[in-house]
Amino acid sequence: RIGQILHPGRSVFFYSDIRYFDLMLSGLSFSNYDCSRRNDLKELVNEENSYLLETLISYFNNNGEMNIVADELHIHRNTLRYRIEKIHEMTGLNPYKYADLMALMCAYVQYKLK
Repeated sequence: RIGQILHPGRSVFFYSDIRYFDLMLSGLSFSNYDCSRRNDLKELVNEENSYLLETLISYFNNNGEMNIVADELHIHRNTLRYRIEKIHEMTGLNPYKYADLMALMCAYVQYKLK
């Protein structure tokens, strides 16, 4: 299920690609980033903001490579920057910071698994 959440459209997943999420979600408490406690994340995953969630997932899957993400989403690089800043404003977590990006992605995966 984690693989399907992180890589929609793929049918084969390697444990090495998802092991960190599996380990973190099964062994650690994410009370600070728990979706039920972060209304901002709920706002991010609603249908109206689906483009922001798509941006976040693409940004994560492409290791923050702005040009690749912009090309994949068929948007201008400045539009991508705007979207990332919007995610930062809505959630209080900055996707440009690796720890915050991981917290966002873990909270998203946790939300989808519920």
